Amino acid sequence: MRRTRRVVLLIIACVGLFVIGVGALAFNARVANHFGYALPGDAGLPSRIAYAGRHYSSAGDCRSSSWLQREGAWPLHAVSQLPTLLGPAHPVLSAPVPQGMTTMLLVVPAGPCYTVYSLEGGP
Repeated sequence: MRRTRRVVLLIIACVGLFVIGVGALAFNARVANHFGYALPGDAGLPSRIAYAGRHYSSAGDCRSSSWLQREGAWPLHAVSQLPTLLGPAHPVLSAPVPQGMTTMLLVVPAGPCYTVYSLEGGP
């Protein structure tokens, strides 16, 4: 009887440690970048995202709407959403470009700042 109780407690402890480990790993920035989801908070956007079978990367630069307008990347329209761990999804926006030629994606974090993602590789 005591042995069975010890085994059950050991199994519960192992499962608990596993759940804690997986939870801690999910909040790791490298894991979030690999799987392409955002972490909670304004600075939680991944450095790499996937959209329409292509990969886009960001240096983490924050751009204003006036900068985007000067660069001709305006108006923006929603093309997808970036899931956030334990939070609302971030909209993925794109400027109007010819169909099939998306070279820049923009993710809107909190506030008036836009994080620019550029296409990796070639066409």
